[in-house]
Amino acid sequence: MTAARFLGAGTHIYDKTRRQWVADMLDWLDAWTFYKPLDEIERSFGEFFDVDRIDHDYFEFPCRNNRLCSAMSFLFSKRAIASFIASRLASHVFVLRKRDVGSLAA
Repeated sequence: MTAARFLGAGTHIYDKTRRQWVADMLDWLDAWTFYKPLDEIERSFGEFFDVDRIDHDYFEFPCRNNRLCSAMSFLFSKRAIASFIASRLASHVFVLRKRDVGSLAA
């Protein structure tokens, strides 16, 4: 976050130093960001949508030409690597397909 602020990102800067702005923003994020367990998110969306997770596709794409990813793929499948990265970064990617109206009545 410090690097982003150094490059000019950020709002409500006022007369704060970069370090103070970052500290204030991290405190704000901790106070106002709420994470839900993955199964709860899938269950909530699953009430109205067909849910598919495509974390592996999202993270495999930039790894196609990455030497480190290629080297690791000898030990692990790219899908396993991508799923691990997604779980650590809390960056899950979903495809939601709306169900037919008739199937919601059941």
